[in-house]
Amino acid sequence: MSHIESVFESKSKENAEAGKYLQQWHVAKTHVPQLLNTISHYFPHYSLHDSTHSETILNNIELIMGAEVIDKLSIVDLWLLLSASYYHDLGMVITRDDKLECLKEGSAFINYVRSKQDDETSPMHNYALCFEIKDNKLFHKNNEITPENIDAQKFLFADYIRQEHADRATGRIQHEGSMHLPGSSIPERIIRILGNICKAHGQKQKDLLELAQEENSGCGTEKCHPLFVACMLRLGDLLDVDTNRVSKVLLSSLTSIPSDSLLYNQTNRDITHINIGRKLIEISAECEDIKVANLLNDWFKMIDVELQFQSRNWYKIAPSIDFGSLPSVGKLIVRLKGYDDISGKNRPRFEIKSLKAIEMLQGAGLYNDASQSIRELLQNAVDATYIRVFLENPTLSDRNEFRKKCAEHVINVELNKLAVEVDHVKWHLKIQDQGVGIAPDEVIYLTRTGSSSQNQKKNDICKKMPSWMRPSGAFGIGFQSIFLITDKVTLVTRKWGTDDVVKLEMWNPSGNEKGNILQKTYKDEFTNFGTIIDCDLYFDKHSGWTVHSNEKVSLETIGNFDFAVDESLDIQAAKLIDEINKFAEQTNVGIHFKMNDKEYDFIVKEEDAYDYYDEETGYEVRIGSQHGKTALYYRNQYVEKFNSNIELLNFSVNILNGKATELL
Repeated sequence: MSHIESVFESKSKENAEAGKYLQQWHVAKTHVPQLLNTISHYFPHYSLHDSTHSETILNNIELIMGAEVIDKLSIVDLWLLLSASYYHDLGMVITRDDKLECLKEGSAFINYVRSKQDDETSPMHNYALCFEIKDNKLFHKNNEITPENIDAQKFLFADYIRQEHADRATGRIQHEGSMHLPGSSIPERIIRILGNICKAHGQKQKDLLELAQEENSGCGTEKCHPLFVACMLRLGDLLDVDTNRVSKVLLSSLTSIPSDSLLYNQTNRDITHINIGRKLIEISAECEDIKVANLLNDWFKMIDVELQFQSRNWYKIAPSIDFGSLPSVGKLIVRLKGYDDISGKNRPRFEIKSLKAIEMLQGAGLYNDASQSIRELLQNAVDATYIRVFLENPTLSDRNEFRKKCAEHVINVELNKLAVEVDHVKWHLKIQDQGVGIAPDEVIYLTRTGSSSQNQKKNDICKKMPSWMRPSGAFGIGFQSIFLITDKVTLVTRKWGTDDVVKLEMWNPSGNEKGNILQKTYKDEFTNFGTIIDCDLYFDKHSGWTVHSNEKVSLETIGNFDFAVDESLDIQAAKLIDEINKFAEQTNVGIHFKMNDKEYDFIVKEEDAYDYYDEETGYEVRIGSQHGKTALYYRNQYVEKFNSNIELLNFSVNILNGKATELL
């Protein structure tokens, strides 16, 4: 018996008006577990939602609040905690009436099955294909009954019902016979409060605060506190993560298990440490599968967010000031084999607004085509090289001498064709610079749009550099532009002057992995200073494209294409090469380019290509332009949409001063 139940029993026996609550609880404690046991009939692939789950919730609440706080609760608060812990999952109970309703002609369930048949990415897709829909009715696809389609029926019912189980619990409680015992009925108002508390365990946080902080309990002059009880239910439920929540016996009865359930079940098995206390909550896990690690990390994040939310609003939630405070969030750590620990509170990942920043840059004329994103990657490599050259030559002030030093740190670019598949061509891109590298504590600046200005170490170095030598300041936005051409990037970097090597695996913020980042940090004196970027590119064989007159490689690719011999017209790869060509014409750092077996070297000119440099403004000026019109550059990057509107005058301006965000 939990301490909550023990205190409830003791207080109820001392209060004549509490008899109806005590009587109801004695019936419910026997009756409700029988209902909960039926959940596994349709949810054998889920973690257990029986009375053991209810008891764990009660134990977690006691660990969070402490026995001394439990002792202060009113009789109805204690009854609400007990009842909510047992009744909140009644929405997962599937009755005969539920099945009849689901299988009615044109029902919402049949529409749900149809949607899963159309959604190839859903874990329910293959199970939905075991059935066919005729005249808005559901039939087995073939006449034979197999273990597979029996399981498919369970999985589809379970997935459909699970989506609204918190709302369903409210209705189930209202009509539950154990709530309406003859001669000692509990007030309908209190039953509705219990229903709303159970509903709140699946609601958004803002809706949670609509529950009353205090109510007359209907038991003498005592008060009850619906909001407090709902918050305790949410925390107790979230913290039931131990390894005993999965039944191997139930799983062994299935012919297959949905892919998402396989992962969720493994999350419980991978828990290695749980400490829930009055002052601190800590949980750790060790995983071998990145998908399991991601799920656990998301779960830990939910725990952290929920605790922070409740702590901020504790003055509204706590029944009185002497209830103290909620425990702090300690370490919520996921260990993925071969990588650094993942913090469930502050996991590195790309922010969603990263792609919005890319859209902004497209509008500013930096990206007219996805292939142009390589220009930003090369510029990052150049910027890193500038900083390294300065650190190695802190007194350097001659611009031509600086150009010579930069030329010694060649950037290597490789583009190799890997395979031609039905709809696309797979390529591999590798960019290796010999720049300053990235330290472990600087990884965060890659993940946050526009946050490079917050890198104080880098800022301090740049302030010491002559204005014309300073990097463009596009770290972060520039790097994230790579996700215009790929969904995953591997980056290996060693910071100049240290043995710290960082390996990062990074995914597209808008992709299935939602911008996740895995990090591995180690010491290695043999890895070269600088950064290596590796990624696979998938170019659509049938997509449209536009080629401009200055894109020579693209024009040659079109001219040399023989549809009878060549497997693919590699126009997107050619456009990447044209971008490298255009970038190399202006850069101060040499580029060595290799495509399959062909190699090219872009050598830095020893003398300044501009006719005049103004020290005060940081403008380089040259009469004439290779673009056939007036051209504007920012730190050697061509700004395509600039238009001077000066007829019969053709010149080039390269701005080596100011910030990109202001000038562009």
